[in-house]
Amino acid sequence: MRRWILQALGVALISGTAAAQDGKVLYETYCGACHAPDGKGMNNGQFPPLAGSELTFTKPVDPKTAGNKDSYKMAAWTYIYQKDYGSPEVDQAVPVIKDVVVGGDGMSVRLVIEGLVKGHVHHLNSAGLRSKGGEELWHADGYYTLNEIPE
Repeated sequence: MRRWILQALGVALISGTAAAQDGKVLYETYCGACHAPDGKGMNNGQFPPLAGSELTFTKPVDPKTAGNKDSYKMAAWTYIYQKDYGSPEVDQAVPVIKDVVVGGDGMSVRLVIEGLVKGHVHHLNSAGLRSKGGEELWHADGYYTLNEIPE
């Protein structure tokens, strides 16, 4: 379980391009009626959230640990941009995992996260997650800089 892919709804679409407009039309036509216009899901999980961050794995995950919000911890911060090298971590935040949806095949997990901060480095620790066979992740930590938050 090495690979970590973070994918927010619409992030792959470049704003203002034909591709972004096509994606919006496709979502509104085929997805939004059931999964809500904002992608947050409806009907108490009958139509799960599509908005959020998706982790994909190379082996099936244990649904109990993967579906437990306590298996994940997050932190966010930025740096002071200056001419001298280095900076302390500043403007720290603690995003909250609001919901976890395990993919039907056990190969992915979608996290709905509140408190993401544009322009900040985000750290996700998934140390509580296990494979279906009980194995720990090879790399439980992932980092990314959130440059845009899709509307």
